Amino acid sequence: MGIREKIRMGVEDFLARTDVFMNVNLDTRIKIAQKLRTAHFPAGTTIFSPRERVEHLYIIRNGSVEISGEDRETGLGYVVALLKRYNIFGETALLTDGEQPFRAYALSDTDCYTLSPKIFQQILLKIPETGVGLSKSLIIQLERVYFERAIPFSSLAHTEHDLQLIQIFPIQLIKRFRFFPIERKGSHLVLAMTNPRDRVAIEQIRKYLPDQPFCAIAVSEREWQSFFDTYVAPSLPKMRSGEKSSPLYQIVVEHPDGKIERFPFGIGKMTIGSASENEIVLRGKTIAPRHARLRHAENRFTIRDLGSKSGVFVNGFRIDPQVDLELDDTVTIGEYKLHLERCGAEGEAAEGEDHTQEVYAESNLPEDDSPMGRIIRSFLYPIAEYLYDPTVSEIMVNSWEEIYIERRGRLVRTDKKFDDPSFLDMALNNIAQFVGRRIDAENPRLDARLPDGSRVHAVIPPCARQGTTITIRKFTKERLTIDRLIELGTLNEAARTFLEFAVRVRKNIVVSGGSGTGKTSMLNALSAFIPADQRIIVLEDASELQLQQEHKVLLETRPPDKHGRGEVTMRDLLHSSLRMRPDRIIVGEVRGGEALDMLQAMNTGHLGSMTTVHSNAPRDTLARIETMCLMAGVELSLSAIREQVASAIHLIVHLERLADGSRKVVNITEILGIDSHANILMQDIFTLRVIGTNKAGHPIFDLRTTGNVPAFYTYALKLGLASPLPKDFFKER
Repeated sequence: MGIREKIRMGVEDFLARTDVFMNVNLDTRIKIAQKLRTAHFPAGTTIFSPRERVEHLYIIRNGSVEISGEDRETGLGYVVALLKRYNIFGETALLTDGEQPFRAYALSDTDCYTLSPKIFQQILLKIPETGVGLSKSLIIQLERVYFERAIPFSSLAHTEHDLQLIQIFPIQLIKRFRFFPIERKGSHLVLAMTNPRDRVAIEQIRKYLPDQPFCAIAVSEREWQSFFDTYVAPSLPKMRSGEKSSPLYQIVVEHPDGKIERFPFGIGKMTIGSASENEIVLRGKTIAPRHARLRHAENRFTIRDLGSKSGVFVNGFRIDPQVDLELDDTVTIGEYKLHLERCGAEGEAAEGEDHTQEVYAESNLPEDDSPMGRIIRSFLYPIAEYLYDPTVSEIMVNSWEEIYIERRGRLVRTDKKFDDPSFLDMALNNIAQFVGRRIDAENPRLDARLPDGSRVHAVIPPCARQGTTITIRKFTKERLTIDRLIELGTLNEAARTFLEFAVRVRKNIVVSGGSGTGKTSMLNALSAFIPADQRIIVLEDASELQLQQEHKVLLETRPPDKHGRGEVTMRDLLHSSLRMRPDRIIVGEVRGGEALDMLQAMNTGHLGSMTTVHSNAPRDTLARIETMCLMAGVELSLSAIREQVASAIHLIVHLERLADGSRKVVNITEILGIDSHANILMQDIFTLRVIGTNKAGHPIFDLRTTGNVPAFYTYALKLGLASPLPKDFFKER
């Protein structure tokens, strides 16, 4: 066999592995192989842009390509797919007369085969269609699939209604939520809905597709009605004259936390249990994988215990094993309560009722229907519920199938997961593009902020050995005032009184502690003591502080763009802030060379400034600041740096997270100066002590004065900077 023949057969074998051409017969593939051309795109090349006419179908031979688009409502970008060998792109343009909404970008050096539109169209005619064809307008709308769930590209040439899937869903569900299945795209199912943003509809549909990833696109009411009349109505049994349709009922589930869920219940069966394949999934140690079964037939409702250990109770009595259910009966399974209710008079929800808003109101999750909120929710769909759960403070995605949350100070592993690793990667790329940043092999780390203020930090391979990892620190919408921190036990009234005095007499304060100890919340609370007539400049890497004063300027750092330009560092912002006539400067966190600039600002008339530092103890805080000053690249001796530290910082408020998950102020420490041996002198004003135990045997803590009087106290009173504190305030307790 000659070299040319070997090349041709190699190309034919390559085509046989692609989605579009694997079903084409051998002779046709050989002819296609002869027509292919090759193209090379260096890393960083834009292959085509949105609204640019595309002249070829591209088949990736080697390398990787990112496909991205632009949301019509917000104008914000989003990543559609990450494509590799054997993947095809550009076919959307060939099916819509060259117009396409996407951008193709070579992430690495990429080689592609290219095929002309004319040959591609001829190939399409040779592939038999087995389903019901969609209208051209609906084919075009399939582009929304990529935005809704970032599904990898596949050919749009033969989109069709999957009529077998219609039988999965109750007719009442199809009519109520106005949807129909279109086709499977790879491992995914595409649904057409008149309202694809309806969270309630999506959750109800998911009950019938427990292990099937799916997404939704928009169709008009007219197109849905046409589908229903053409394909669903003829399959319904004809009713005799005067016969009424079976009424639609629903099972109402009350969760232990008060949350309410409703599940439509037509004729048939529903299983209840902790396993995900059940129609009603309940979580708890006493819930069996298949706990109970509901049955609806001929207007009779029954519930059967499927052999569970904890049992099923109806109106307080354990059933054995089955009983009939009435509308007024209460079913108890574990800590859950269920009852049956009628949805409407004639098998559908009563006219005028808005069940969507009803479920929203009962779900304990705030609505976020802003364009930005919808975008982020679609990117992070497996963990979206935790973004809106006020009891969750942090979300940790260790890998696509391992997700933890921090709830009320304790780590809990969830049963949520992404569909596969590529979906987690695409979610992260979507977030990066959304915030105007890039994460790739050259930049494997990402710091970003979601629209609600939550902080996102992500690391990808090779730095992350077990795959992409994402940590989301949620931004609380509740302003944690000093009074609220007292209610939570973070500090007491005496400590509050002293800290208010220190802020008003313009002492420089550093709030220190480990990760997640509440440093930012404490800094935010302390800032409330700053008088309203003072000008505050706030500098942050990611905006978190919620200052209540009107006269403030908020500045934020900016990372470099993909070309390495435009970076604005914390040091840059500090230099700018000194030219903005600040009374006080608040830095969200110092973590590098900007510490030296911060000390110089504190030492040059900007008293009353504040910042936070990661450290394990007050003494460690000073050592960390010294180390960060050495990172500034300025040649200073250690003794000179210590003199700067000792003269600039007056107080350290140190927090820790205790074993029970609570966050508490452990030390309030004064910096006294420096001795002849260049050692920084310190004294504790308040320390956390164990004063007893509760009934459960757990220690009871209280923040007590040590008997040390701050060196600045008498001097501040002489200057009349503040009113004196109560007599014996600093007496040891």
